[in-house]
Amino acid sequence: QSTWASWWRESEARSSRTIVPTTLLQLAAAADQPDMVHYLLVEQRADPTLPVLPLRPESMSSSSSSSSAFAHRTAYDLCGGKASRTVFRRVMAEQPDWYAWD
Repeated sequence: QSTWASWWRESEARSSRTIVPTTLLQLAAAADQPDMVHYLLVEQRADPTLPVLPLRPESMSSSSSSSSAFAHRTAYDLCGGKASRTVFRRVMAEQPDWYAWD
């Protein structure tokens, strides 16, 4: 497991959040890095539809309300700011056939 992923999982476990970025696109979105988000989406064609995984898989099955909270959250849902969200919206508008964006 890579160093950044180990660090991220440890810090998230301490802060009691229940989801963690599992792709570079999700990490860039969460860190509000719009240039990196654009590069990953356009140049590397990173899949923005991959779900964000829960930190602890059992947290998804503990109740139906928590399961719905994880109902296909994506990199867009992790965006740390408006600039990164704008990148997602622009690429979606310019390339609607790349992915099932909805």
